[in-house]
Amino acid sequence: MFYWSMIFVVAGNVLYHVGQKSIPKDLDPVFSVTVSYVTALALSLLLLPIASSRPLRDSLRQTTWASVAVGIGAVVIEFAFLLVYRSGWNISLASFAGSAALAAILIPVGVLLYRERLSWVNVVGLLFCLLGFFLVTRPSAP
Repeated sequence: MFYWSMIFVVAGNVLYHVGQKSIPKDLDPVFSVTVSYVTALALSLLLLPIASSRPLRDSLRQTTWASVAVGIGAVVIEFAFLLVYRSGWNISLASFAGSAALAAILIPVGVLLYRERLSWVNVVGLLFCLLGFFLVTRPSAP
């Protein structure tokens, strides 16, 4: 599952970003996000009886603020990427820039809140990501 889960992450993100970049500029952003979440809800409800490993009652009892936070974060991400692409970002750079900035923010979160450890190799890789972020977000020379 280690590699398959990352394959799903990549495949879902490719579909997501190509879809976001392809949304017509004239389409109301609130309606667009609503259509996205109606689709997500329908797919989730179809998967629930197939992929769920627990009774629904148990899952309802175990639900916390974290699931609500994920939902809020997802809506914010939807609107943000729609605005990012409508403001002119290239699909080839927007996701990388956002992910590099996100990684820089989540590093202290992981270390401080979740007691994750970073090796010197991780730190060097993260520095390269930050350098990449700097280079990717710089205006191109004429």
